[in-house]
Amino acid sequence: MELFFVQRKERLFALLDEKREILTAMADSLFDNPETAFEEHKAVDLLTSSLEKSGFAVEKGVGSLPTA
Repeated sequence: MELFFVQRKERLFALLDEKREILTAMADSLFDNPETAFEEHKAVDLLTSSLEKSGFAVEKGVGSLPTA
């Protein structure tokens, strides 16, 4: 069982290394473009578009909040 978790951990680290450039760019963009609570429109667009490009189905505006 421990080998299973070690392999999963190694795979996770490999995936993060593959995505390092885009994840860093996204983090930099969020840091460079701060938005106030419930007005995070640029952040929502950045994060949801990245998830959609990766094949995730994304539902926006959950709970009557445009940025949720």
